[in-house]
Amino acid sequence: MNMAYSIRILKIIGIMILSMLYALNFCFAESKDETMAWVGLDLYLSILSADEDIAQKKDSLEKLNILVVYNAKEKKAEEMVNYLSEKEVKGFPLNAVITDVESIKNYADKNLAGIFISERNIRDLKVIIDFSISHNLIVFSPFEEHVLSGVTSGMIINDRIVPYININTAKMAKIRIKPFFLRIAEKFKSND
Repeated sequence: MNMAYSIRILKIIGIMILSMLYALNFCFAESKDETMAWVGLDLYLSILSADEDIAQKKDSLEKLNILVVYNAKEKKAEEMVNYLSEKEVKGFPLNAVITDVESIKNYADKNLAGIFISERNIRDLKVIIDFSISHNLIVFSPFEEHVLSGVTSGMIINDRIVPYININTAKMAKIRIKPFFLRIAEKFKSND
């Protein structure tokens, strides 16, 4: 068996697994948006891993602090916080914290690694984007329109789930994403 054939088989298996997880998650989710948020959590971990400066974003306890931002669905965001708090990125455990948009400013002096947007109808998206740029953070939203509005990263679901990177915001936030990851991601770059 040649290498190209093996890689193709692994990609097909990966797509099948992601599709099954997506379908299974959909059975337990209240809505399509919630399903997208749950699928996005694992992709967000991959995007954080692709941040070339992630090791510098750990706190004094060697943890990566993640904000999970919600608007109305606090209980669902808390479940996502619990899920993320059991994970690690590049060997660093995650410490996920729930917050609303209005409280983000309270984290200005904290060592943060990133922000995850847990629902589509988020108020004041620009506040999150501006905060991420000034603090050099990757923000992830599973909702494509958020990436088009300036969120650093997200996903597109077609025949497979693909990372989606807003190149302009990543540059403004001085985020350095590994070249391999950029090659596999869809990229949005506005003409502004």
